[in-house]
Amino acid sequence: MFIEIVRNTPVWVWFLFAYLVRRGITSLRPREVSVGRLLIIPMLFFIWGIYGITTTVPLTSLTLTIVVASLVVGVLGLLLVNRVFISQAKYDPNTMMLTLPGQPISLLLILFAFISHYVFSAFIAVDPQIVSSASFITVFCVLSGVSIGSFWGNTLGNLNVVVKTRKSTTAV
Repeated sequence: MFIEIVRNTPVWVWFLFAYLVRRGITSLRPREVSVGRLLIIPMLFFIWGIYGITTTVPLTSLTLTIVVASLVVGVLGLLLVNRVFISQAKYDPNTMMLTLPGQPISLLLILFAFISHYVFSAFIAVDPQIVSSASFITVFCVLSGVSIGSFWGNTLGNLNVVVKTRKSTTAV
């Protein structure tokens, strides 16, 4: 059954996966990025996540609460991880570039988000009625929210470096 699922996966999904993995591997090395470029992957996963949520599960106050709570947990969790473990980003106000350290967090987030979306899509393709299962809806909403929030928590941690640097250079 697994081979059948992989075989029936649209080609564009594999191109997206290759692009995302390439971006994740790039993040393993120190690099300079603009603030705009820093927002590409979080925006991509935000749009994909919200689209997935709104088209997969019934939008009720409970599902929205689960998604928002999970999103907040993801943001706060990655803000904490960023602050404690990988807060070595540096911002140069002259070039307006952010130097990010090489670290695996982006690759891990990309793999987590892509694989979880892929697995959920496969479950739905095999059994479309699964979307009416309370446990499926709950797990789907939690993982979607944490996934979206984690990307934003990591990004906000890096953007915080930009804000602090700008404040310190304008205060001098």
